[in-house]
Amino acid sequence: MRSSLLGSGPTPWLAVLNRWVLLMGLVVGIGACQQPESSVQGYLAGRVVADPAFSSPEDHSGVRLLVVDVNGRQLDTLGHARTDSEGHFRMPISAPERGLYSLSVWGRRGDKQLAVTEYVVAPGDSGTLQVDLPLDPEASFRPESTENRALQGYRNAMTMHRRMLARRLQADAYRPAALAQNIRLTSSTLWSLSARYPGTYAGQFAAVESLALLERWNDSLVVARAQQIAPISPYYTDAARIARRAEARRHGHRAALTLVDSFQARADGPHRRAGVKAVRIQAFLDSAQVDAALSAAQRL
Repeated sequence: MRSSLLGSGPTPWLAVLNRWVLLMGLVVGIGACQQPESSVQGYLAGRVVADPAFSSPEDHSGVRLLVVDVNGRQLDTLGHARTDSEGHFRMPISAPERGLYSLSVWGRRGDKQLAVTEYVVAPGDSGTLQVDLPLDPEASFRPESTENRALQGYRNAMTMHRRMLARRLQADAYRPAALAQNIRLTSSTLWSLSARYPGTYAGQFAAVESLALLERWNDSLVVARAQQIAPISPYYTDAARIARRAEARRHGHRAALTLVDSFQARADGPHRRAGVKAVRIQAFLDSAQVDAALSAAQRL
């Protein structure tokens, strides 16, 4: 039986399987492709003051501040500064792209990390930081800027979401209606955050996270809000993907393709247009229309 299936060449089902695998690889490859960005310049300034019990009241110099990229194979220093005698510092930052990086404060000898947090580096965003050492465990270590206020708002919303879910589980009060209420509340909070901080790194992510949370709970609202995502958003393709699934559940495959076409028409630049085309290919694959998916892939 094995030789009859594989001996004289690929059977029709095997040929279809091979095309399916190739198409899935293509879709994944397009989705993973990131648009190259030029270097992003940021700036952070502020003051670090040590308690007189731990340092000379006349000299607050030598405290180090670092912004590093920890996502690569090695640590890349993007910004570095030392405080002067009054504790002031100024730090230019050069990052490979807009995003989240690690901000840390180190002691004078450089062998002890005193505080660490995430920091958003984005074009045109300058931050300030005020730190009193030793840092109170209950105190917040928060750089201040529009981008980083948006990040803090996102963190707060997701922390509250997890607490509400945990509270219901601990109370053994899990009910679908209550879960739906929590999800809608968090989704609404995230969507409001994106409106309050438009165009920010965390605000743009919060908008799409809002859609992802709401999937299957309110697909009509998902579709309506997804179409409000700006074509220049780095998460525009994600919004198209989520909306396509929601529309398919509501009105079927053809309606979902029409919606994808509308996203395609508004897409900003070749990278996002290619991303939306990948969403269209995935729609065909999900409907087992391999030939249509192959045809769409050939037009990329």
